[in-house]
Amino acid sequence: MIRPSALNLAERCGLGPALAAQYPEVSEAADRGRDIHDQIARGFGRAEGAPYYEPDHEGARAAVGLLGTWPGAVGADVEVEVVLRDEDGTEITHGTADAVLDCGADGLVVLDWKTGAPDKVPPATDNLQLAAYAIAAGLTREADAVSWAPVFVGDADVRVGALCSAWRADWPTWIARIKAAASRPAEATRGPWCETACYMRHHCPTWRAHIETALAPLGETALTDASALALVDRIALAEKWVAVAKEAARGFVRAGGAVERDGKVWGPSETKGRETADVAALDADGLGRYIKTGEPGERWGWKRA
Repeated sequence: MIRPSALNLAERCGLGPALAAQYPEVSEAADRGRDIHDQIARGFGRAEGAPYYEPDHEGARAAVGLLGTWPGAVGADVEVEVVLRDEDGTEITHGTADAVLDCGADGLVVLDWKTGAPDKVPPATDNLQLAAYAIAAGLTREADAVSWAPVFVGDADVRVGALCSAWRADWPTWIARIKAAASRPAEATRGPWCETACYMRHHCPTWRAHIETALAPLGETALTDASALALVDRIALAEKWVAVAKEAARGFVRAGGAVERDGKVWGPSETKGRETADVAALDADGLGRYIKTGEPGERWGWKRA
């Protein structure tokens, strides 16, 4: 049995959920996301009679406001435990839905707060995590229809992603897909998601083997068009590997680990923010003589041929 939050990953790669459970994400972004989720839940009130709490994060405040003003909602609950079961009562998945809104005759609406990059979140029409939350809530509350959507919480506002709706007659199709993802063997399947959506890839033996192959030396052979293309691809993979490795090392330190050598400790230090100027404003004020322009240089990357 896996959590709904791992279903999207499981559908692509059977090994992903096992790696996620063994190596939970440790990063500033993950800590920030957990804090925002907590502020929204506290701000809306986890339970009736809960003490008043005003989120200090503007996006969290906007999310609380969204719950209180959702069109047609006659009630809303946050952090709702839901369980999705098979026809014989076998548990397929269970987890915590961020928000469940009761819209009366229009059914239930399930919202899920997303604090990371929107392009890494599957759309509602292809999101097994949100479908599992919504259908489980619909079965428990005996609704005839459910809808679900991701809500992207920014620094100062929220943006609701496109809704996906399903009547009760549609649920078996979704449940079959969810069940298939949840029951996949724990075997790695490499694909484009490895680079875009899997923060555990540096723990995956299949990905590591791919990296080792990609970083194999070219030898003494002179570059050709084909081998130069392979080299550029290898450079991109090496840069991604370094970025993941850096984040893993930083996460280790943030979690309390120590990296020491020769009396020195490897870790973060505070730096002064870079001072910048409004070039257009300086020019407009007749202060163009204070604008310094560096020598032109080259920037390497892909562009349209």
